[in-house]
Amino acid sequence: MRIQLIVITLLFALCTIGNLGCASDASSDSSSSSAQSSTPSSLQTGWYGVVDQNTEGAVERTLDREKGVHYLNPQPLLTADHIKDAYFYTGFNNKGVQMELTEKGVDRWADATKEYTRKYLAFVVDDVLITVQRVAAQDLTGATIFYKQQYSEEEMQAIINKLTTGR
Repeated sequence: MRIQLIVITLLFALCTIGNLGCASDASSDSSSSSAQSSTPSSLQTGWYGVVDQNTEGAVERTLDREKGVHYLNPQPLLTADHIKDAYFYTGFNNKGVQMELTEKGVDRWADATKEYTRKYLAFVVDDVLITVQRVAAQDLTGATIFYKQQYSEEEMQAIINKLTTGR
């Protein structure tokens, strides 16, 4: 079962790698100011749906250590409370964090990946947009992963600590 979970997780990860779906840098665009005016003071740690910048209530965030601007639905699809455990992951010339979800998290992740198939999900930690990934298909495994080459192993471990002890 563990091997099957790892294989499915890797397939999901391979299908979701990338930072696509960016809006252009719209810092001077008048439509970006309307999205910013409804921006909550902070987003909690979790996964969020990426939406069109014209979506009512959308919040603007820029990827950490990158230039891509994204607009997020401010309601999290999953939060740190839905993460049972997290691990540092390396493979396929990538490094990242693999997350194992709680029973409720598995159900919410299945719903989120079904809703956002061929769309994008964003992972936020303490109001910092870490990654945006394309969803290839619904995921029923209860595990997810993100990659971030710009982060050191120590920075990844700090994220893992926040996910597993910072609830």
